[in-house]
Amino acid sequence: KFQFATFSSQLELFKAYRGKSQIAGMVDYLNRVDNKGQSYLSDALSKYRKIMRNRSYMVIISDFLMPLDEIKKALYFLGKNHEVRVIQVLDKDERDLHLDGDTKLFDVESGEMLRTFVSPRLKSEYEAGMKAHRQEIEKICGSLGFKFYTVYSDIPIFESFFRILKDKG
Repeated sequence: KFQFATFSSQLELFKAYRGKSQIAGMVDYLNRVDNKGQSYLSDALSKYRKIMRNRSYMVIISDFLMPLDEIKKALYFLGKNHEVRVIQVLDKDERDLHLDGDTKLFDVESGEMLRTFVSPRLKSEYEAGMKAHRQEIEKICGSLGFKFYTVYSDIPIFESFFRILKDKG
């Protein structure tokens, strides 16, 4: 039996069905989901934990571009009783910052425009910050026995999921 939910400003549960036929529908939905608005990971996982009755295999997907304290709080809500895969999905431009000079950035979650100057030093600091953030998430996951992965949006979601879900280690 599979349970599927998405969250942004609220948790949205989908009717669970028995069997693996539902997986294709979930992947199709994830390919079409609109990634807008503020998300509240700890609120969503706190609500989701209340409906989980048994040991579960969980896959949590987010960009995890939020304060580490929020991530830690959210993941600790789940405890150590579940088998959990934590998947960070980043845009290829978040992986490889291809910006230079005077730049305008649009925040899809807040709807705000930010004007900044991207220097080589800022790029270097950004890359170091992203790497440190990913490493801290990995530490949090490791302390709970969760597996952590980073995938990029320029790779088809099915390929990424297949690689992650077949990883038994």
